[in-house]
Amino acid sequence: MFGSWGPIVFQMSSRCIYSFSNMQRTVGYRHPSMEIVGGKPASQYTGEELEEVTLELHFAAELGHNPRVEVDRLESLARKGYTAPLIFGGRPVGRNEFEITKLPQEWLRFDHWGKLKELKGTVTFQEFVPRGRLS
Repeated sequence: MFGSWGPIVFQMSSRCIYSFSNMQRTVGYRHPSMEIVGGKPASQYTGEELEEVTLELHFAAELGHNPRVEVDRLESLARKGYTAPLIFGGRPVGRNEFEITKLPQEWLRFDHWGKLKELKGTVTFQEFVPRGRLS
C-alpha cells in the first residue's frame, strides 16, 4: 500500500494494480482587492482556499478489477458525502479530510455482453473543513 483515502487503497500487487497517475495538488490563498479612489487597488490576505487533489485513474479487467464495481464504489462514497484523510507514503495530504467533488469517466471498452472492461477517468478530492472549524 502506498496510499489511501478511507476504504480506497492504492496498491500494486501480483493480483491487482489499483493505482493512479498525474497527481495534481492545488493550494490557494485569497487576496481580494478593494478599489481605492485615485489610486491602485489595495489587496488584503483573507485566508486559504480549499485544497484540491486530482488523480487520473485507469481500471481494466486485465489489471485485476471490475471497472464498473470500482467506479460505482467511488460514486457511492461521493454521494454519501464521505470524508477521510488522503494519505500517501504514510503521511496525510494537507491538514484536513477530503471528499470527492468530481468523477468524470471515459468508458473505453466493453465485452460482447456489454460488460465494461476498461475505464479511464479522474477523481477530484476537495478539502473538507467542518462547519465552525477555522482550518
